[in-house]
Amino acid sequence: MKKIITTALLAAALLLTGCSDAKGKVTISENTATLEHADISVTFPDDWSVQGSDEIYADMYSSYYQNVYSSVDEMKNELTEGGLSFHVYAASSDSETDNVSIVTISSQDMTPTDDEESIPLEEYARTVHDSTIFEYLASGYMTGDDSSFSQESYGGKTGYLSHFELTTDNGFVNFVGFSEFMFQVDMELYSIQVTYFSEEEKAEALSIFDNITAA
Repeated sequence: MKKIITTALLAAALLLTGCSDAKGKVTISENTATLEHADISVTFPDDWSVQGSDEIYADMYSSYYQNVYSSVDEMKNELTEGGLSFHVYAASSDSETDNVSIVTISSQDMTPTDDEESIPLEEYARTVHDSTIFEYLASGYMTGDDSSFSQESYGGKTGYLSHFELTTDNGFVNFVGFSEFMFQVDMELYSIQVTYFSEEEKAEALSIFDNITAA
């Protein structure tokens, strides 16, 4: 299961390029995370755990990258030098099983370099949607019948929602669902990604999008 979680958390790092750190300030009060630059707040269920960026990078380092980087700071610097920043990591309370729903909020500076052109949000989000599904299919996963890509609005922000579910027939992963909402503020592209691991968790996990409000 960790393999799937890691892939979901770091998908943006593999697909995005950029040149500077994310803008703005993120605050967490009780179970509401507010992203100042994005001008949104996201409220999570009371029994979920909600972590800020310092805890995210520490967990990523201790879980996956101790043999790659010499420190948390070195790992974080390499990510942020590419313009990618993780802001919020939230998880449901069922820590005794694999059926823990996860939400990650990240952002990417999309400012083009001198020899690049700006990529329209719809084109970029569609490319991420199609490429991510293709990579999973190439790795032996199967998609469900409800894959979709649509324009949506949450918390006063209009963007694009990618959704798909995966299964395997080898017993490693029986079910996993992904939904990712991308929107842009100035040249900063924000991603709110929801991952769930059972049909029972699906409704609560996806309700996070309805709990996005203007800050």
